[in-house]
Amino acid sequence: GVGVKVDWVDSPSFSLLTHLYVVNGFADGQEDPLDDTGLGSSGYPSFGSLSSTADNNDNKAIGGRIAMKFAGGMVSLGASGYYGQWTDQDLDAKNLLIYGTDAQLRFSATELRAGLALMNVDLLSGDHSARTGGYLEYGQKFGAKSPFKVLIRTGALQMDDRVVDANDQTWVGATFLWQPGPIQLSLEHSRDIQLSIPGKANTNYTIARFVLAQ
Repeated sequence: GVGVKVDWVDSPSFSLLTHLYVVNGFADGQEDPLDDTGLGSSGYPSFGSLSSTADNNDNKAIGGRIAMKFAGGMVSLGASGYYGQWTDQDLDAKNLLIYGTDAQLRFSATELRAGLALMNVDLLSGDHSARTGGYLEYGQKFGAKSPFKVLIRTGALQMDDRVVDANDQTWVGATFLWQPGPIQLSLEHSRDIQLSIPGKANTNYTIARFVLAQ
């Protein structure tokens, strides 16, 4: 693939950055959870990664992002998009569209972040599926110059709106950080509150980190 990044404006009060890229895009490779086409893994996109080998069709996918910062970086807004064909060349051309947005507010001791992504997929059966995800995060220092900070977050991911999937998630979590200088210590816990879904793996975790910044 090929991409272009352009910094249109970069000043203390305002910045504008854009990305544009053309790639092979997502291909097929997973099975439709409601498969009625008999095509198996050829009837549903593979979302694990973008195709890094030969493309499965003659069409290229196109994507881009625009990001802006206002008020000296206190307000940040972004939007992204992607569109491309995922089906094999010898099958009906079906496309998927991804679009998302994100925002951030930063004050002296408080931060708020939020993001939302949506995907619409045209299926060979003539049906459509939607994949959605979003998050909200609150960060708070204990004083503008305090080395202590807490992050509280929640989010959700729905893999296919037509079914309840074992990979669907609704999580809550928190991170406690201490950074007195070049050393950062953190303790993070995340809990998925949808563990009652049949076949679901336990994705809850607690992790401690030590980071030495240069």
